[in-house]
Order: sequence, then structure tokens, then C-alpha cells
Amino acid sequence: SRFGQISLLCASVMVGAFLLVFGQIYQTGADSYQLFLSWSLFILPWVLISRFTPQWILLLVLLNITLILYGSKNHYYWYDYNNSTLLSLTLLNMVFLLLREYAEQKSILWANGKINKVIILLMLLWPMTLSALESVFEMHKENALLSLLWIITMIMGFYWYKTRRKDAISFSLIILSIYLVGITFITRTIFEAGGSETGAFFLSAIVILGLSTWTSLWLKRTIHAIQSDKPASTGDNQ
Repeated sequence: SRFGQISLLCASVMVGAFLLVFGQIYQTGADSYQLFLSWSLFILPWVLISRFTPQWILLLVLLNITLILYGSKNHYYWYDYNNSTLLSLTLLNMVFLLLREYAEQKSILWANGKINKVIILLMLLWPMTLSALESVFEMHKENALLSLLWIITMIMGFYWYKTRRKDAISFSLIILSIYLVGITFITRTIFEAGGSETGAFFLSAIVILGLSTWTSLWLKRTIHAIQSDKPASTGDNQ
């Protein structure tokens, strides 16, 4: 029942509070990532039996935090992590997104909410986009694999969400990632082409304004086409 699912979710949150208090009282000396990893493992059985999307999202968030904290444990700041961490985050979130798409393909109703897809897709895109942006300025073997994964994901996401799934929100997120990397690459190219910094700045501003306008108009038309075509496609499938 929905009451039971919400109760399990609340209990899962309370597990984290208990572990935090336990660690503070007994001074276990455990690293922060161990807290979130333990939290994830303790609630895993509840997640598997819950058939409740927020429970799965909670698990995914905890696993992401675990990887981030583990990757930054030897650094001063929590957000200072390497490409191995970004790759781990990408693979983790990609698995969850593929499971989510499979559930939608098989019409598993409890996993079909649009919000959970957007959350998972955002969690997949941010490490990939961050690595792709880094590659624009400095390409090396550590981020080459992530950059390749980003390119493949953008191509497949463009096709899947525009042609097959016809999901306007997910398609927009894919385009946003492509736009950010593309505009960064163009701006870097302009500044490295030579000439005065003032001229490069104004040229970059004009290019960004033009591309932003064109992308917005194109995306608006494309989303309208996706939304107009979706009911007809649904009817054909039925």
C-alpha cells in the first residue's frame, strides 16, 4: 500500500539519522563516505521490496554522495575529485537510467513517473558534461573515456528522446548539455585564434547570443513537433 511505501521511505531516512547520531556519540572515526555507504546497504532490502520510486531515488542519491565523498577523501574540499570519480558516477547513473527506461518499455507502472526520469538523467548528465567541459580545455587519457561516453550518450539520447520515446523534457536536457559543451569549445577557439582580448570578448558575446537565440527557437519548434506527434504515435501503438 502507499502508506506502507511511505513508511518504508521514512524509516530509510531515519536509518541515516541513527547512523549519524551513533557515529557522533561513539566517535567511530569512520569517514563520511562510509556513513553513506552503510546507509545505502542498510536500506537496500527495503528498496528492493518497496516498488516505490522515491525509495530508489533516495538510494541513488546516497550512492552518488558515497562516490563523491570517497573520491574527495584525500582532498581538502568535498567537490575536489578526479576523473575516476566522474567515471564511477557516470556508470552508476547510467545503469539506473537504463533500468528506468527498461521499466518504461515494459510498462512497469510504479517506475514510470516523469520526475524520477528527469532526476536520474540530471544525475547522469552533470558528471559527463563536467568532464566534457574539462576536455575542451585539456584532453588527456583520464577524461578521454568520459568524453567518448558523453558523445555516445548525446547521440543516443538525441535519437531516443526525440524519435522513439518522444520526451520533450529529457530531450531538452540532452540539448542543454550539448549546448554548454559546444559554446565552451567555440568560445575557447575564438580566444585562442589570436587578436585582442577585447575583440575576442565581443565576438564571443555575439556568437553566444546568436547561438542561444537559434538554439532556443529550434528547440521550441522541435519540442512542439514532439508533443504534437506523441498522441498520434501512442494511438498507433495501441
